[in-house]
Amino acid sequence: MRGKSEFTKLVIGQKRVRNIIKDQKKTGDVKSELLEKPAEKKLYQKGVAIAGELETMVKQKRFSEALKILLEMRADIDKFFDEVMVMTDDMVLRNNRLALVSYINDLFLKYADLSQIVIEGEKEK
Repeated sequence: MRGKSEFTKLVIGQKRVRNIIKDQKKTGDVKSELLEKPAEKKLYQKGVAIAGELETMVKQKRFSEALKILLEMRADIDKFFDEVMVMTDDMVLRNNRLALVSYINDLFLKYADLSQIVIEGEKEK
């Protein structure tokens, strides 16, 4: 999968997720009633929809299938970051959006920390 553009985009998306929450304290659970924008609603719904199946596949060591499920989230992650201002001045919305980003990160961590993958041309940390 490493050489595929979809995988590279997923890794980049995961890096964006990790970067935005790296210096933030845990903000609690996502409150779905506070999700305003269609992109944040869709990302949350997608996360909830795949959570159980992802966990099952990882437990059963069906890693390629688990990765395919995560790849399905790539477009929703990109759209979220393109259309939603996470670090808004409204602290209630900000904390809920950070909780959403953290939730998505936790889903990925069930599989692996893809943010640690170095993409060609990217400087290693």
